[in-house]
Amino acid sequence: MLITVSIDNTGLMISNLARKSINIIKYIKNTENVGISEGRNIGKRNSLGEYSFYMDDDAIISEESKNNFFSSSIRFMDENNKVATLTTRVFDETLNFWRESHKSRYYSINNPEVHAFHGNSYFIRNSIGDLFYLPTIRYAYEDLYLSIIALNKGYINALNDSVYIVHKPLINKWMPGSQSLYDIYIKANASMLTIKCALYPTIYKPMLFLAFITRCFKTSKYDFNMLYASFKLYKIQIYGYHKKIKHSTILEIGRKFGLKKIF
Repeated sequence: MLITVSIDNTGLMISNLARKSINIIKYIKNTENVGISEGRNIGKRNSLGEYSFYMDDDAIISEESKNNFFSSSIRFMDENNKVATLTTRVFDETLNFWRESHKSRYYSINNPEVHAFHGNSYFIRNSIGDLFYLPTIRYAYEDLYLSIIALNKGYINALNDSVYIVHKPLINKWMPGSQSLYDIYIKANASMLTIKCALYPTIYKPMLFLAFITRCFKTSKYDFNMLYASFKLYKIQIYGYHKKIKHSTILEIGRKFGLKKIF
């Protein structure tokens, strides 16, 4: 079953596709732009399958991967019931580079564990409860929230490095010195702080804020306006109650992926 969530004229295209397809297509039209996180939450809540697959609308499955993209990924998840999410490789055509996953220190063919899945292209096991995005985060690091929750539940995030997608954005938002890149840094700084303050026990908060300030100054060369804008967005995104993860999960992140990934 294909589920698509949108606010634009996608409905017309989906109607035409449905008439030609033997598969079940469910189209959900939002009345407003709810952002990546809540849009995918809506899709997951309406999914009836064992797994869901998500891919950005400006990406395509590579020609080299078409024949085994789904079969190899689903087979891996069938054979490894401790895998919560399975990400694929991502090639960014605009920036001409591979978006590499941060692999575990113990990464191997038999243990392809990564710190977090790529939101551009991934499978998720629907039977695991509470694996939903933080809806207040509309862009940047939104996948990290689910990845940490999966680890806290005793699952892993894995990588299928035999297949990949090609990310083909129409606009390059990452041009050095551009306003769009500046805005991305603000969202990234705010989202990283939001996710970890939401999930980590309160005792970690001072270190999380120190890491937040360091990231802001590192990306902006000591621009206090970026620091202020990032903190302001954090205050909006942190709204609501959040269930905390175990201390042992945080220690496990450090053991597998290094101290930097904790903070």
